[in-house]
Amino acid sequence: MAEHAQDLQEFRPRTYQSNSVSTQYWLQNGKVRHASSPPIRGADPDTFVFYESGFAKDANWAYAYGRRLSKSNGATFRPLNYCYYTDGEQVWTIGGIVRTTRCASFRVLDRGYALMGSGRKSGQGYATDGEHVFYEGTEGKPSVLRGADPKTFVSAGDCKYGRDATKVYCRKAALKKADPKTWHQLDEFSCYSRDKDRAFYDNREMRGVNPDQLQIYVDGVPPLARTMDKWFRCDLEITWEEFDRLRNSG
Repeated sequence: MAEHAQDLQEFRPRTYQSNSVSTQYWLQNGKVRHASSPPIRGADPDTFVFYESGFAKDANWAYAYGRRLSKSNGATFRPLNYCYYTDGEQVWTIGGIVRTTRCASFRVLDRGYALMGSGRKSGQGYATDGEHVFYEGTEGKPSVLRGADPKTFVSAGDCKYGRDATKVYCRKAALKKADPKTWHQLDEFSCYSRDKDRAFYDNREMRGVNPDQLQIYVDGVPPLARTMDKWFRCDLEITWEEFDRLRNSG
């Protein structure tokens, strides 16, 4: 979807500057290099551009982290969002190639990244080719969500949760017992969520917790939450004294 790719800036390789995203690809003696790797064989410095995510292209080929993508077409290579890229014949993510034969109908469902605590972007998110729903996360190669309905599936927007008409998903697996009709996140930057009957942390239920009472503290590291008579670090129940110490330690 165009709205997810339009803000992705194209950079040109130039003289190396440490800790600069704009020089993760750089020029040395007329050759294109990635980070501290040797020059990229065959890369054309005159047409070479790259993206913050580590993907790049020139007039002939596409690249990821300095590696040429097999059978890629640099002339038609483009971003779909921060995480997913295509040349019209194949689709790639940071984790590898997406196994789809329906590139023409392939579309992304979110912005393609989550913001980490440091402000760094982590490439991840959902996409569909109309037949399957895919998830790319930090666990490896892009995965097909088993049983997910591409006709009703939507991403929650944070690139970690999604749902269809019958199930809620946390990353690439169904969130057990969650009701998609009433489920929602309590905050984009925490891992707490709830439906009408249950509270959840990340991919698991917080058993015995009243979701109507659950309050979260998004500035806490680690994540903190409480009800009227229980206190939690992530989903581990702790004492009031430990909760109060952690809440005030920042």
